[in-house]
Amino acid sequence: MKRPVSRTDAIKSLAALPAVALGIAATLSGGRASAAPAANNRAQFKYQDTPKNGQTCAACRFYVPNKKNPKANGTCTVVSGSINPKGWCIAWAKKS
Repeated sequence: MKRPVSRTDAIKSLAALPAVALGIAATLSGGRASAAPAANNRAQFKYQDTPKNGQTCAACRFYVPNKKNPKANGTCTVVSGSINPKGWCIAWAKKS
């Protein structure tokens, strides 16, 4: 039995739509989206340095690992700044 969608979950999903659209655009264009994340948009996407419900940035399709050290902070195609691989934000989308 599925649980009903809460108002909070619906709002979080709507807030993540721009990030999902960016990911779709990147997929359709055959690579990364050309637009870089807006400066200091971490609060907008509620970025945190800790996982949420087992979801981590390292398992997100938008996360770009550090090439020299995969365990070190990387970057994100949606959220600006240094990104902890164990972090999380509302734009999280499972890697395919």
